[in-house]
Amino acid sequence: MLTQESNSDQHESTSDIDDGASCSREEHSNLYGGQAIIEGVMMKGPERTVAACRNPAGEIVHKILREGEDERKRNFWYNTPFFRGFLVLIDSLTVGYKALMFSGEVADPDDTPRNPLIENTFVVISLVFALSLFKFVPIFLTKLVLGFDLGQDDISVGDSVLFSALEGVMKAGIMVGYILLIRLMKDVRRVFQYHGAEHKTINAYEAGSDLSVANVVKYPTFHPRCGTSFLFAVILFSLLFAMMFPLLTLWLFGDPKLALNLGVRFGMHLIFLPVIASLGYEFIRFTGRFACDNPFMVVLTYPGRLFQKITALEPEDDMVEVSLVSMHLAMGLPVPDELQQAPNTPDSEAQAELMTADTGSTE
Repeated sequence: MLTQESNSDQHESTSDIDDGASCSREEHSNLYGGQAIIEGVMMKGPERTVAACRNPAGEIVHKILREGEDERKRNFWYNTPFFRGFLVLIDSLTVGYKALMFSGEVADPDDTPRNPLIENTFVVISLVFALSLFKFVPIFLTKLVLGFDLGQDDISVGDSVLFSALEGVMKAGIMVGYILLIRLMKDVRRVFQYHGAEHKTINAYEAGSDLSVANVVKYPTFHPRCGTSFLFAVILFSLLFAMMFPLLTLWLFGDPKLALNLGVRFGMHLIFLPVIASLGYEFIRFTGRFACDNPFMVVLTYPGRLFQKITALEPEDDMVEVSLVSMHLAMGLPVPDELQQAPNTPDSEAQAELMTADTGSTE
């Protein structure tokens, strides 16, 4: 992607935006998307991706993560249904990670060197915890409920399919329970509120409404193209594919219970991950083409709507302000005066200078 390093790797105050920049909503008919980050929102448009968040001094600072014509428009695979889903997922994870790192630097501008050993150990522990919680615990609970040993010889195709289906339900239940649990944490809850601000902003944009705080807060926190709905769609498609694993091993190896082997199941999930991600992406794109009040869409998006009630919460007005700054910048528009910060106090000016010095250009 084309990136102007002199602009994209520098944190800028919203007061520094070029007032001469302008574009119309009609010029950008492409879909906009976003992501909640620490004390802020990332907005992704057809020509630029911007992360905006509040620093400890209360100022809204931003970083242009990507700017220039999106090269994916000219890429055959990115424009081919059922091929583009997995590629878009990888791209979204990559730019989302950059946005999170930026917001983390803004939230904690301390330049103290970190211990790589401690950080790597924490990553390993987190991976082990996630693997145990979402892989081994569902298998253990499923075995407990069904009451049979995976090593026994008299497991039928029906038993294998039932095991796979119940394991998928267990995974979904654990995922929902985990999100509900971490939502009790203040910092996580604020991220979920910024998620709601992002949805409100995009809903207002797509409705053709004026992008002001007073207008945006009127819109719902639900959006059909949300990544949360995508995650739920992936879980559902993963469940359906897992139910077919016994039939697949029966066809390939003549043994349906082979699909219950932990190593085989893990490998098959990895093999089918691109397919599942692509189906989930196409499902979200399909539901996003229709009005939210369409009866068919209400039924089709109902599970995702329930899921978003957990992850997209009602935001505060100052959170909507950050989301609007990110949206205006992603559209190439100047930030309105009402979203500009009040004149800095001496303390906040010093803090802003420190932020620029600590987290400025990396090149």
